Amino acid sequence: MTRSERVGLIVHPAAGRGEEAIREILPVLLATIKAETIFIVTGTLEAEIAEEMGIRFTPVELPFSCDFSGITSASDVMISRGVDTIVGVGGDGTLCAIANSIIAHGGKARLIGIGAGSSNVGPLVTIRGEDLKKLDLEHLSEQAIHGVVVTVNKAFKGIAFNDVTFSNIFFGTKDGKRVDLDAYAIFDGVRREVEPHSVCGETTKVYKNGRLMIDASV
Repeated sequence: MTRSERVGLIVHPAAGRGEEAIREILPVLLATIKAETIFIVTGTLEAEIAEEMGIRFTPVELPFSCDFSGITSASDVMISRGVDTIVGVGGDGTLCAIANSIIAHGGKARLIGIGAGSSNVGPLVTIRGEDLKKLDLEHLSEQAIHGVVVTVNKAFKGIAFNDVTFSNIFFGTKDGKRVDLDAYAIFDGVRREVEPHSVCGETTKVYKNGRLMIDASV
């Protein structure tokens, strides 16, 4: 991978084991990034730690929230300011939000995913947070990742990589158990249990790699 000169850093401070674990990851990560310019949202945990370490960065001024829209907004601004790489720290959902922003902007930036969530099973995770000391940004290779793209009237609406939901239900973990959760609430960091129900109509069909998986008419 060519050297990244303009890097954006986006962190979900409540991912996985929470802020304490993220505080352990960030100093190692910030010391690893050797970019000419680092973009960081002001008022965030990553901005606080960068200042403590004496690392100069270009501030991104905007209200930041850890939900899907907040993460994509931060990514949108960084891409508009010309970053060539975004380093995301969080779980699969955080990295997916950043990827959605990158694709919506025509793939103008690369994504390096630092897994700090509770699962970290998705293809966007470059390396887990606890293995950061092994990361060498100068010798990474670029890799295309396949996903399921959703469009409405040819307009891009989103892309999914490891969790594809055809309703408002997401199969995840709560209190150590695998349960059905509200997919919309997940974006806001809330794990709310819900009862599963069918979203299929009489003619609904679902194909995977050309193979018919669901046929509601049968």
